[in-house]
Amino acid sequence: MSENPLLTLAAERQVRLANEFQKAAAALTAEQLVSAFEGAQATAPRRAEAGKAFFEPHPARRRTRAKDRDAEDVAAALVAHCAAADKPFWMPKILPDEPDHTLELLDHRVPLKARREDKGTGHLDLVGLLDDRVAVVKFKYVAADATRGSTGDTPLRALLEGLSDLAAATANADAMRAELAERFGREVSDAPPALVLLATRRYWELARKRSVQKGAHWIQQLERLANELEAAAGPVVEYLGLDLPDQPAFEIQTDEKGEEAPALVTTPRLVLAWEATAGRVKTRSRPKTKVEPKDEVVVADPSRPPRPYKITESYGPGDTIQHPTLGSGVVQAPGGPGKIQVLFGEERKILVHERTA
Repeated sequence: MSENPLLTLAAERQVRLANEFQKAAAALTAEQLVSAFEGAQATAPRRAEAGKAFFEPHPARRRTRAKDRDAEDVAAALVAHCAAADKPFWMPKILPDEPDHTLELLDHRVPLKARREDKGTGHLDLVGLLDDRVAVVKFKYVAADATRGSTGDTPLRALLEGLSDLAAATANADAMRAELAERFGREVSDAPPALVLLATRRYWELARKRSVQKGAHWIQQLERLANELEAAAGPVVEYLGLDLPDQPAFEIQTDEKGEEAPALVTTPRLVLAWEATAGRVKTRSRPKTKVEPKDEVVVADPSRPPRPYKITESYGPGDTIQHPTLGSGVVQAPGGPGKIQVLFGEERKILVHERTA
């Protein structure tokens, strides 16, 4: 089987270095990423075609390498938590008026290889449903009291390895959907699988520890890559944090059969991987944008059709926007950097725009 181009990228030296991966991310174009994703999808193992299932009962607790054991135990405990509570996690919101989304974790360490000679990732860390679409979760665990992360484990490398997992799931999407529906009794949509890059709070904190500005640069690039990949090829990428403040975060319990199973000590919570404005790189100060007086009303420009309101779009005076809760409004003037004044009936509101998704 041919080499996986995403894993080839992930293994590059610059991608693995803490003080260099931002440059590697900036140099990576959407065309390169789409090409590598399609190549990884073409070379992915076809497990169902080999007559093998993805979701099967797990054996007793695995004897993995010490450095991988905690991540696998927490992943198993997260699945057990969702099953015991019989409800998914609520996804954190960037803005209060965003629609609600859920993430349900259904299985961990899901096998990918169909044959011994298959190269690349041997399993998926976690699999579940993002709302009703298949979600592949690349999981990174760093304890809350850790002072450093694993050598070479940068956010860019995690993204590229996660996209490799997503490419394999996309290549096997029909079989995975059918198994999820049968094994877990869930309704699964035919939307393309999504990638969730999930890491504990401490993982993200250590990635940003060197300086605020270096952190802003790499966050900006990871957001750009996710947006460009979705626009060009369709895959959705979400960056999330996992709040597990207590240490230890889990404990090993023994059931009535004498088998060991990890269980979380406290209730886990999903959070944003970073604040909504983290990807903004500071520039030199510039004069404040002049705000038009409130008594001057700008009427809708009939040559411009109404558009749905999205924080990632750009709007100008005279544009008509459709807001999910405020209704139809007309843009009046800038409201400051990254903001606009919008007139809804007789009430003016300040909304954000031109933001990174």
